[in-house]
Amino acid sequence: MGVAIMMGVIGVNIVLNLAPAVVFLLLWRRLHSSTLPTPASRFATYLVGHMLDGQVDLSLRHRWYTQQQELLGPVYRYLGFWCGLDAIVVSKVPGWYRKTDSSRNGLFGVLPNSLLGLPMGPAWATQRKAVAPLFSRLSVDSFLPAVHAKCAEVCELWRERAAASGGAEQDVHPQLLSWSLDIFGRVACAHDFEALACDRELRANPYAAAAKTILDEVICRAIFGRLAFLQRGRVRAFQRAQQLFRSTAEIILRRADEGSSSAAGSLAAKLATLSSSDGCRVPRSNVAEEVMGLMVAGHETSSNTAAWALHLLATHPVVQQQVREEVAHLELGRATLGELYACPLLQGVMYEALRLHPTVPIVRRVVPPGAADIAGHKIPAGAQLIVSKVGLGNDPTSFPQPARFDPARFGRGEFGEHGSKLHAFGLGPRLCVGYRLAEAEVLSLLAHVLRHFQLAPGSAPPTESLNVTLAPADGLLLRLAPLGGKGTALPPHE
Repeated sequence: MGVAIMMGVIGVNIVLNLAPAVVFLLLWRRLHSSTLPTPASRFATYLVGHMLDGQVDLSLRHRWYTQQQELLGPVYRYLGFWCGLDAIVVSKVPGWYRKTDSSRNGLFGVLPNSLLGLPMGPAWATQRKAVAPLFSRLSVDSFLPAVHAKCAEVCELWRERAAASGGAEQDVHPQLLSWSLDIFGRVACAHDFEALACDRELRANPYAAAAKTILDEVICRAIFGRLAFLQRGRVRAFQRAQQLFRSTAEIILRRADEGSSSAAGSLAAKLATLSSSDGCRVPRSNVAEEVMGLMVAGHETSSNTAAWALHLLATHPVVQQQVREEVAHLELGRATLGELYACPLLQGVMYEALRLHPTVPIVRRVVPPGAADIAGHKIPAGAQLIVSKVGLGNDPTSFPQPARFDPARFGRGEFGEHGSKLHAFGLGPRLCVGYRLAEAEVLSLLAHVLRHFQLAPGSAPPTESLNVTLAPADGLLLRLAPLGGKGTALPPHE
């Protein structure tokens, strides 16, 4: 017995002594398994990767990617846990990139049966084919009255606050978030989320809080993967937020089934019609989740694009006046998508915002088998590939004088159709299904603001912060001077 115990102790000691060496050899092998250059590393990098080793400000990681390209060249890799490959970053779009799927990390665990969460395949293709017609130009025109109404409502709120404060600067970003959430409620659910009304009355809005919780969960699962589930309190908060939107969508679905006029025309009602038709293309169980997917895809993206566009207009008064004159003829409450599209400077402002402050600057694509080498480097199948949108927007061969804010680029065709050169709404089969509605929201908002206010920057410029989307970190301070009918500033209300 004593000999057996002794042998066991010796065995344990051998394992304990050899374990560090074995781990080191495994890490060394993974680290040197590729010829791709790698950013500077510290000891923690080999354990948790570049994103979590303390060297990278996660809120500015989109800028870090571009900085590393300047140091390492057009293609490099960075590490994940245990020296594993996290992603490969490239400056040029490879030929096979357009047809590949994007990574579903974070989205699949949150919305597995929505277009956002489903991997490309037969189920995804069937569902997308069913959903896409709901965002045709004709459909978007039917949604525009609700969009215009919310744009007018947020402008009225800002006018009231400008009058009450004597024209002092105000943070407009919270109201932009409420504006886009209210539009989603009206368009998707035929339901007033009352986010702007809550802003006016300075009270919390449950839908706004739930939307933030869901979006935070998406980024948490994307960064931490399975470790995200260890924070049980956060997971429970996410489940409550998810249930709020799900229950709202299901109420609208029931109203649609009953033929209620209150649900007519909403995306949820149209999806319900598809799910109950012969040859059903969207399972009924997926409809509520698809509605939530539309919220995740369209809420912060629209509000933050609008925020950066307003910032750029406020800091470029000459351009601001030129765009104001361009939209002066629009009958804002009735403007169609075609009429908004007929304003090239207005569209240029939106796309310049997407170029200089890309709302979704990081999209990971999965490398397919047999993919061609990039810059002489073999790219392993299944690896995740990132094309830096910051790099695309700052490429002088596509955008001369890239640091300059120049909405006239749109009229010169520099952006491509719907911002294709920027991948503004994605690329290939994963092109955003609701891009026309997103464009309509931002263009309508900008036109309304320019007709109602003279914009000037506040006391502190906004700084970038990337979560799911790129937002102004501490809000967006602007001075909004109300305008008269001829474009002259009105005195503050008594």
